[in-house]
Amino acid sequence: MNIMSKALIVTGGVVVLIGLLILSGVILVDSGKLQTTQENLSDFTIINIQSGFQVQISQGVSYSVSITADNNVINRIDVSQTGNTLTIGLQLVSIFNIGTLKAQITMPDLQEIHLSGGANANVAGFVMAHDLSVSESGGSTLKIEGQANSLSASCSGGSGLQLSDFKVDTATIIMSGGSTGNLNVNDRLDADLSGGSSLVYAGNPTLGTIITSGLSTITHQP
Repeated sequence: MNIMSKALIVTGGVVVLIGLLILSGVILVDSGKLQTTQENLSDFTIINIQSGFQVQISQGVSYSVSITADNNVINRIDVSQTGNTLTIGLQLVSIFNIGTLKAQITMPDLQEIHLSGGANANVAGFVMAHDLSVSESGGSTLKIEGQANSLSASCSGGSGLQLSDFKVDTATIIMSGGSTGNLNVNDRLDADLSGGSSLVYAGNPTLGTIITSGLSTITHQP
């Protein structure tokens, strides 16, 4: 048996295996037919988003959570609440040609937001008379418009923090793994940047503890 014949046999075996995994539901191929579901959840102040979801979070007087995805994927989405934490993510399943994974969330107050696995969140309209805690990993991106007393943020794995329209009095920022960010801070800024990360800040804060390593940079934008 020559090399070409062996290659064809191996390729055919892989195709058959993938087909069986698709039929068994281990691997999903998006259907292209979107479906939206409403979740009956309330009294959450912490958001935890995973698995590449695109999320819009808005301030409102009441709570609402809606999920939009392909109709053969939506039953593989986990939406749960533990205490005051709302978590949205995918079950352990491989998806080829992943289509839409969207969530719309309305809530009166936001205290913490955690993004992982390439999640993307846009937060708008919040005026917070308290601190906001943020964590990002795995190439996630967060954009916030509004204001808060102070911000504590940790970003890793090439994540992005877009906070030029989010005004805070004080900020403590930790970035690693080529993460990037911009923010608007008035009174005090502390930052620890490593692994080629970069931070741009507006405002005229007092610079507290500033640590940069691994070709990381921090820049003031007048």
